[in-house]
Amino acid sequence: MSILILDYRQWQTDRFHCTFHVSEDRSHERFSDAIEIHTVELPKLPPLAERSEGGASEWPLVEWGQFLAARSEKDLELLAKENPVIAKAKTALDTLSSDPAVLDLVESRLRAAVAYKLEMAAQKAEGLREGEAKGLRLAVEATCRLMGIEWTPAREAEVSSLALTELQELLTSLTTCRRWPSR
Repeated sequence: MSILILDYRQWQTDRFHCTFHVSEDRSHERFSDAIEIHTVELPKLPPLAERSEGGASEWPLVEWGQFLAARSEKDLELLAKENPVIAKAKTALDTLSSDPAVLDLVESRLRAAVAYKLEMAAQKAEGLREGEAKGLRLAVEATCRLMGIEWTPAREAEVSSLALTELQELLTSLTTCRRWPSR
């Protein structure tokens, strides 16, 4: 069994809790009763004041979802007043939230997440530049072949060593002058 707690809307239904099973596509026979995926979409939870969503059987799930989605101390206190188990969880959360070692771990994790995002953005930008350069090198080669300009291993090596702006300038020169530029 897996439980996915989502901080965004994933499914089109208005229900905050959905259950999925693995089944055969045509016969719909279940693969196993042991494989079950539950999703809880926090944005779809009813406000704290409402208890109508899902009926009494899902109310504990609503409360825990509201605990996880709480945006203020007031919301946490209200949930803790109504449910002794959530009150214990709030006490544990308060204890953890005041522990310097835990706060250091949280800060370290947040820094790592930011560093990861920055690294991924840098890698993506580098990949895009490499892709653009490769595309321009191919365009230079194709332009030479289409215009009957000799394409030699020496020219291929020269093109491979050019920077992006130099490749753009060479391509412009080839299409304008219709010959290999003298360097």
